[in-house]
Parts: sequence; structure tokens; C-alpha cells
Amino acid sequence: MALPFAADACLVASSFEADADDADDDAELADDAAAVFEDSALVSDAFAFVSDVFAAEADLAAALACSVASPAFVVAVEADDAALSADFSGGGGTG
Repeated sequence: MALPFAADACLVASSFEADADDADDDAELADDAAAVFEDSALVSDAFAFVSDVFAAEADLAAALACSVASPAFVVAVEADDAALSADFSGGGGTG
């Protein structure tokens, strides 16, 4: 009578072992997927860093352009004022 119970217990144990193997396989797949996502995250971080560097360089170039343009703007305003003064004083009329 003990033999059928032992056979049943063996079947149950085999079923649990198969379930454990399946769970282990699933865990390995999850680990592989996590590694891929981690690599993707590292690549994204690298691209973000490079983008930040380019943005900083663009900001620096814009600041440099503004620093060059400001004196030129001042000179242009002074020249415009001088031209207006000459027009009002009668020195620059055409007629």
C-alpha cells in the first residue's frame, strides 16, 4: 500500500522540480533583460552627457557672440546719433 503513495510523492516532487526549473529559467531571462536595459540606460546617460556638453558649448558661443555684438551695437547707435545730429544741424541735407 505504501508503494502507490511513494509513487504519488515522487510525481509531486518531480512536478515541483519542473516548476522550480521553469522559475529558474524565467529568472535567468529576467536577469538578461535587466542587463540589456542597464546597458541601454548607460548609453542613454552617455548621450545625455554629450548633449549637455554641446548645449554648454552653444551657450558659450552665444555669450561670446553677444559680447562681440554689444560693442558693435554701441558703435552703431553712436553713428546713428551722429548722423541724426548732422541732419538736424543742416550739414547733411540734400535739398
